Amino acid sequence: MRKGIWIALAAALALAIAAVPVALQANGSKTELRADAAVATGASDGSTAKPKAGTGEEARAEAGEVRALAKPTPIKGMELVAQTERLALYFNKATTEIAVQDLAADETWYSNPSDRAEDPLAEALNKARLGAQLLFSYYSRTGSDGTMDNFTDSIAKSQFEYEVADGAVTVRYKVGDLSAAFAAPKRFGKQRFEEEILQAIADEKQRATVKQSYRFVKDAGYYEMWGNLTRDLRNDMFDWLTASGYTEDDYNRDNADNGILIAPKASFEASIRYSLDGDALVATVPLQSVKYSDDFPLNKLAVLPYFGAAGTKAEGYMFVPDGSGALIRLNNGKTTTQALELPLYGLDEALDEKNRGVIGENAQLPVFGLAQGHAAMLGIISKGDAIASVVADISGKTHSYNHIGASFTTLSRDIVRLEGNGIESLMSVFPKRMHEGDVEIRYLFLSGEAANYSGMAEAYRRYLNGSREPLSSDPSREAPMFVELIGAVKKRTSFLGIPYRKTIAMTSFGEAETIVRELKEAGVESIKLRYVGWMNGGVHQKLPSSVEPVKALGGKRGLNKLIAFLKEENVDFYPDVSFLSFYDGGIRLGKMPNASQFITQQTAEKYPFNLPIGWRSSANQTAYYITTPTRLASIVTNFADDYGEYGLKGLSVADLGNQVHADYNKRNMVDRQEAGDMIAGEVEKLAGRFPDLLASGGNANALPYIRNAVNVPLTSSRFQLTDESVPFYSMIAHGYADYAGTPGNVSMEGDWSDYKLKLLETGANPSFQWSYESPSGLKNTEYNGYYASLYSDWLQEAAGLYKEVSGFLGEVRSLPMTRHEKLADGVYRTTYGDSRSVTVNYNDATFTADGAAIEPKGYRIGGIAR
Repeated sequence: MRKGIWIALAAALALAIAAVPVALQANGSKTELRADAAVATGASDGSTAKPKAGTGEEARAEAGEVRALAKPTPIKGMELVAQTERLALYFNKATTEIAVQDLAADETWYSNPSDRAEDPLAEALNKARLGAQLLFSYYSRTGSDGTMDNFTDSIAKSQFEYEVADGAVTVRYKVGDLSAAFAAPKRFGKQRFEEEILQAIADEKQRATVKQSYRFVKDAGYYEMWGNLTRDLRNDMFDWLTASGYTEDDYNRDNADNGILIAPKASFEASIRYSLDGDALVATVPLQSVKYSDDFPLNKLAVLPYFGAAGTKAEGYMFVPDGSGALIRLNNGKTTTQALELPLYGLDEALDEKNRGVIGENAQLPVFGLAQGHAAMLGIISKGDAIASVVADISGKTHSYNHIGASFTTLSRDIVRLEGNGIESLMSVFPKRMHEGDVEIRYLFLSGEAANYSGMAEAYRRYLNGSREPLSSDPSREAPMFVELIGAVKKRTSFLGIPYRKTIAMTSFGEAETIVRELKEAGVESIKLRYVGWMNGGVHQKLPSSVEPVKALGGKRGLNKLIAFLKEENVDFYPDVSFLSFYDGGIRLGKMPNASQFITQQTAEKYPFNLPIGWRSSANQTAYYITTPTRLASIVTNFADDYGEYGLKGLSVADLGNQVHADYNKRNMVDRQEAGDMIAGEVEKLAGRFPDLLASGGNANALPYIRNAVNVPLTSSRFQLTDESVPFYSMIAHGYADYAGTPGNVSMEGDWSDYKLKLLETGANPSFQWSYESPSGLKNTEYNGYYASLYSDWLQEAAGLYKEVSGFLGEVRSLPMTRHEKLADGVYRTTYGDSRSVTVNYNDATFTADGAAIEPKGYRIGGIAR
């Protein structure tokens, strides 16, 4: 006899409660941490003498903490299934929960809160969901979108199986109400019922019971089940039929032949694999294993959403990769604020969205973390990063736990408007498939003095950079100033009433020489010059399959003259090119073979967002097109061949560092993850030919191949749920790339002091966006953003700022940023390498640090106050 779902749910919850001892609950009351606990992935003093990822004993020797590791401690209800030198993996066969013991720190981390059944805030459904390892968010073609979890809809129904082999655990789930679909049918055709169905039942009594349970409807010509049969009888008949060889195909056939329509129900299949890799727990979901019906396309899959969840007594924070990085204090009380969901790598512009929510910084690093007490974990999204989002929320809403994890977008959708007979309707359309690779999260564990966002940054820096060489440690090399010059723009105008676009040179090649000379005369010795809008039509650049310097700027001859001048002046030069979007420059007829397609199969033509209203607007704007990833390799190769003739080592690849777009063309679809992998491959290829690469933004998939980055985030978006910004991105990049934030003349509001302090705190270099000509002629055009670009308004002040900060920034240029601390509100200390540090005071009052006074808007370097 089948049991009700809530009976099964209660039984499963009881198993979960009994499985884990109270002393090891995930609400902060964990096993006691020893003061000398070894650091999982970093030295406890924050120095540069840190272990390499996954090296176990030699890492502890390097940190000066060689000692015997703790032995795995048995966990009630769980079995030890895998062990490395550093970690032990446990598995609960009844609830499919896992636990990881960090043997160096004597700390245990759980996939789900062990005391969730006693949560006074959570109702029954939420208590059950807290036991899930997978969350399924799905669309419905009827409009009733929904969410399922693998506890309520699989574990509680015993619809799973597991396998322990080769040091790993694989669990396969069937999620949803699977039993209701296949049952004793309501109708049979007359001849089929009398000659096939009844004759197949061997037991005479069972055959008679089945016959009596159906009445013959003469006019319709079929047998129909009586409506007053008990559930037990219907279940017995189903058992008798299946024992006689009746199958689900037979069931579907009988329904179709006799006019029975079975309302579809959402159901899914998925598997997850847990393994240990040195110092890391690895959770992998092969998307090939995920199954869904066409009636309920799977939108998102959340993996281990409650791993390490912290309860109401825990103290610490969650780290999210919003812009520069941000912290969410545990139990911060912001219970009326919505959960935070951060899509990685910005928008997929191959989706035809017309409006945009809150405008914020991009999330460019596929990481998240949680720190409480003397322990912390770092999650690295090692596969599926381009389709991932980081999701975090605090306690006090639907349950008592702070939690953070990753969700993966498996299918997006577009809306098509249909009109007919004066009636408008909406229809959802979906891509032909979802990503077919794996999604994977690697968890690293930290303890002691490394159990903070500085320790998380060091662990990820080692993971990302690997064997990559740091920047030159030449002490005579000053920190650079990044200067972006605006080349040619096309302004709408008319002649004799006929509209056309006129090319305007904002900074010619010859004028670029003038600006560089004046900077040198003002004392700026190290310059990195980025030139935007120099080729193929200017700022609104056409497809870069070839290189055509803009004639209005001086053409090829003028460019070669500028290159020779910059080499003589020892100025690094980075002509900018956009690969992932382009402007057409003419009248378009039909589809564009170099452009991606929306899910609707329309060409991916876009207009910029109108920020005040949050909508894309064509008013006074020029449309651009999203480059299809299928053509990217050939476009890059053709460009590189032409560009190589100029003999330059530097190149600015602009959007390859901050955008990832899919192509939903049904004939040759490229999903967003595939596009991200293609982009990384092309950046690596370009770095092989032009080793001094510069990118705008610097997504993690491009970061290992670039040596320079501009427009990197120096602050977070300051979303309501977060509590403060931290320079996590800078801690990853510093020492391996020269970088700068938004140009100072664009980001500042007349206050040089805060800009200067931000450069020192984050290790960023001064940056400015300039033009030789006045931007006044561009007012009320699509180039309004250049309103503060006139170089002569800024040069002397910029040079003065540069001379003040470049000495210190040059000294620490090749050193990793090893620690960042908040000493008080508005006062921060950043440590580079072993001991070089700077303390900045953003406040309007003097602050005393280590016995020394730091003036308002001042800073102190290595004991010297400024």
